[in-house]
Amino acid sequence: MEVFNQLESYIILTKQYSSYYVLCTLYILIINIIIIVLCILDYQTYIITKATVEIKNNETHIIVPVKIEDTKYYTSNNYLLIENKKYKYSVQKINPELSIDATGENYQLLTIKINLPEQYRINNYLITIKIPKEKRKIINYILEYF
Repeated sequence: MEVFNQLESYIILTKQYSSYYVLCTLYILIINIIIIVLCILDYQTYIITKATVEIKNNETHIIVPVKIEDTKYYTSNNYLLIENKKYKYSVQKINPELSIDATGENYQLLTIKINLPEQYRINNYLITIKIPKEKRKIINYILEYF
């Protein structure tokens, strides 16, 4: 009986598995890890646009052309990014008049009060700003395309 146990142990320990099964198991494991990571991680999107600096009565404002559907992101946030630095702001005025660009999009002009560093306080200076738009799971962005 002992010989049989040794023989059985030998067969189990030296058994060679097919590379097909090993690769399938590895692929399934990798796909599961990727799906878990995509479900856990968040991704922040931004609206990137140009704005003009305007100085009136020692107050710094920026004038931003904004698509009608994006106005809610400007009014609901309280900070923006200029060269990856956060600046607090408040929307002072939303111009009710609409402008149309070459592609046919409707724009409104927003006047935003902001405290900028001295390097940006130049009348009619053009700056690039980033406004936070949405923060969602990566898997939601992927599913949106399908």
